[in-house]
Amino acid sequence: MSKKSKKTGLEADLTRLEKIADQLESGETNLEASIELYEEGRKLGARCLQGLAELEARVKLVIEQTDGSLKTKDFDEEPDSRTN
Repeated sequence: MSKKSKKTGLEADLTRLEKIADQLESGETNLEASIELYEEGRKLGARCLQGLAELEARVKLVIEQTDGSLKTKDFDEEPDSRTN
């Protein structure tokens, strides 16, 4: 299996977005191509933000309790003063 086929949609979108940024920063594209790349980049950026938000919602922090046990909590929860 090639590296390209192993990438998730988000990873592929981020890779494409990086390539678009590099092309735009190079200054080697004409105005029309630059506008098309910019529009594609905006769409990819929005998709990437959505994908990252979905992943963030799934992320759990694992916190070691004082008794050595592990506890999970949502990424965006406030820290519990009893867990350190």
